Amino acid sequence: MRRVIEVWFYIGAMLTAYGLMLSAAGVYQWVHPPPTVLADKHATFWIGLFLLAVGMVYVVAYWPRPGIAGPHGSKAGRA
Repeated sequence: MRRVIEVWFYIGAMLTAYGLMLSAAGVYQWVHPPPTVLADKHATFWIGLFLLAVGMVYVVAYWPRPGIAGPHGSKAGRA
């Protein structure tokens, strides 16, 4: 039986991965601030958390479930 995996699941996984990387870089920059004007705003950390949250929402919403109708009405596994 073929399983259909929505493209949105992969997009969520990518957003989650990017969010993890940016959050880690943001934590490093929080401890060792770069010599930029807005370093005290910690934009890298906050954008990383935002991407992590949005990515996790997509991963959970589009997690492949066998036999359950997808968001477009097609059953998983049907071609």
